[in-house]
Amino acid sequence: MVVGPAAAVPASSRSARPSRIRQEEVRTHVGHVPQRTCIGCREVVGQDRLVRLSLVAGEQEPVVVPDPARRLGGRGAWLHPSRECADRALRRRAFNRAFRRSVPIQDEALLIEQILQGDRDGSTSTTAAVRTAAGR
Repeated sequence: MVVGPAAAVPASSRSARPSRIRQEEVRTHVGHVPQRTCIGCREVVGQDRLVRLSLVAGEQEPVVVPDPARRLGGRGAWLHPSRECADRALRRRAFNRAFRRSVPIQDEALLIEQILQGDRDGSTSTTAAVRTAAGR
């Protein structure tokens, strides 16, 4: 004997497996973009709108380089590809907090230019940026 809401449904229309979900009811995460915080303006946006920066071993000390391919290891810092955000991050010493260590920035103008150039052409090679920063 069936008791409860199922009792109102005829036995012939009940089945052992759950009903199929209509296609329009299925929700997928197509188009999901991970969210990151810009270290300059502190705005949270999709990582596709930010440039990833990474620390690489330089000749004497670590060097901050853009990582457009997002493949370099270690902690990354995310920054809008704009002069205003880069200036603000440098002024606030946000790189030190993002990398959780003291980060010396030898040539601020070169770093800003690399960040802006990587966004303009979108094809800046990570290897080339590392070689330039390391002085090779």
